[in-house]
Amino acid sequence: MKNLFCLIIFFISVTFAFSQNAKTIEIKGSTITKTRHTNVSVRSQINDNNLVASPLQLSNAITITIGNFTGYYVDIFIDNNFKGTIDAWGQSTITVTSHFKTIRCQSVGETKEWLTTGDFSSNTTFKLE
Repeated sequence: MKNLFCLIIFFISVTFAFSQNAKTIEIKGSTITKTRHTNVSVRSQINDNNLVASPLQLSNAITITIGNFTGYYVDIFIDNNFKGTIDAWGQSTITVTSHFKTIRCQSVGETKEWLTTGDFSSNTTFKLE
């Protein structure tokens, strides 16, 4: 009986370890330089498609985690759709459709920006530094 219990615990731990296969991408921040008479605010470019929520199909939905390892409050934009704000030193988990192309994060005071592009189609963790 004890061996069976140990075997069950072993399989559960192995299954849990292999199910955590999300890759991690570190994104370095850059300073936003403001220029005269131009609006560099991402907030002004928010896509209104985000106002009416459409249901995600589970077959093409993925989970991304964004870890904010900075002292800034950060707005999250995925393919120019506003997804929320992360507290300083906080973390957020978002369910999105797979194959999104751009993730942009911008400090609420519009002084720092984090940007990465690609074809993201699996569970991914982004670390803002």
